[in-house]
Amino acid sequence: MSDKIQFTGRYEGLNNSYISPILVEGITFPSVTYAFKAAQTSDRTAKIAISKAPTLTSAEKIVKTTFVRPNWDEVKHATLHQLVKLKFESHKDLADILLSTENKPLGKVLTKVRSELLRERSKIS
Repeated sequence: MSDKIQFTGRYEGLNNSYISPILVEGITFPSVTYAFKAAQTSDRTAKIAISKAPTLTSAEKIVKTTFVRPNWDEVKHATLHQLVKLKFESHKDLADILLSTENKPLGKVLTKVRSELLRERSKIS
């Protein structure tokens, strides 16, 4: 089973791989996914190559040939958060779609259940 959440139709723009250019460190990346892959390295030349890669597969190959930041495991979640936030700050149309999900009953229920499950699991550990 894949751990990826996929949005379709009107909500397709919520996917991290949706083409919605973002500017990070003076480099324009086609999507959050490209920028996230580039964030794994501190090699600027590799970051630029990743930003210009024709496919995510080719971007992944570039990452595999570069030195991954030694603190990547510690910063990857915060980095993803920053990149996703930047995406929505940079694209008002996508931000509007994201904000429209707040009023969806299923979204509210899933958020509540997720919080409850996390709270319960933290009591077990």
